[in-house]
Amino acid sequence: MLLLPLFLIFLNFVNSLKILTLLPYAGKSHFVSYESLLKELANKGHEVHVYSEFPQKKPLPRYKDFVLEKVHQNSTEIIDMNDLPGEFFKRYATPLILAGFAAEVCQKLNQRIVKDLLKSNEKYDLILIEYFNTDCFLGFAHTFKIPVIALSSSHPMPWHSSRFARIENPAFVPVHFGNFPKFMSFWERLENTIMLGYCKAVYYLLCDLPGNRDAKAFFGDNLPALEKIAENTSLILVNNYFALNGAFPQVPGMIEVGGMHLGTRQSLPKVRLNVV
Repeated sequence: MLLLPLFLIFLNFVNSLKILTLLPYAGKSHFVSYESLLKELANKGHEVHVYSEFPQKKPLPRYKDFVLEKVHQNSTEIIDMNDLPGEFFKRYATPLILAGFAAEVCQKLNQRIVKDLLKSNEKYDLILIEYFNTDCFLGFAHTFKIPVIALSSSHPMPWHSSRFARIENPAFVPVHFGNFPKFMSFWERLENTIMLGYCKAVYYLLCDLPGNRDAKAFFGDNLPALEKIAENTSLILVNNYFALNGAFPQVPGMIEVGGMHLGTRQSLPKVRLNVV
């Protein structure tokens, strides 16, 4: 008889969330970075709704896929960075390529399944959304009036640091796309400074401005600037680990979770060594 009252007491402490996950970018490697987290959230009792191009092969309890259509053959499937001529060209071409990907992401706002989400009466408690090359899906945070946790599949992008008050001093912090060493020469620091300004300019002109236009067309003219919405992000989970990729200035709202996608740890096979 004692078990029933105890069960009812513990039941009051259960707090399951309904989580909206927006992963519209067409890169499978990005999705894999977060997949283990989403599955574990569902396994812990939360209801997880995932909008992406990568549905689960087998249905999972409390994990619901909403499949986005490909805009066209993914650029990530037809561009080989090794085909770009020279390291210098790669540095400055990569932000431009990402801007092209951003336009593809924003086109997905016009898909029926996304329009249905906007018109739905679903009550979510939290949004998980990728911060990469565009914020055009971030309008859902403003529309639903719920907190945002950002996900980054790599080292944080140069244009995201200011959202979390993270120092991005080019004198000693190499830009993500620059491929500069940790200890830079004067000329490397000079180019690193130019590279940081270039990346932020490309993002603002080719990603942020078009993204705001697309978002306002979808969510309405009363939508605040996407950067203003992003400033209220609760935290960002970063697929980075300082022991592998080097240390950089850190802030409490930016948490490294590198290796999270690796799953359960497995023991190494035993090997017998023959000593001569």
